[in-house]
Amino acid sequence: MEQKILSHQQIQHKIRRIAYQIYESNVNEEVIVLAGIDSNGYILAKKLKSILSKISTISPILCKVIIDK
Repeated sequence: MEQKILSHQQIQHKIRRIAYQIYESNVNEEVIVLAGIDSNGYILAKKLKSILSKISTISPILCKVIIDK
């Protein structure tokens, strides 16, 4: 039996809330760097960049961090 921690809608809400928190903490900045660890972290950073671009005048720069395990 598969258990879900959060639904798709709840995840989208959490990501949007994180984007707003980033904006609120950096409201006076013109540019911020979002660095996501390769794979899932980068996907999250891309989603945050997309939302930040819509809700603020901050210009987010996206970086992928690749770690050699």
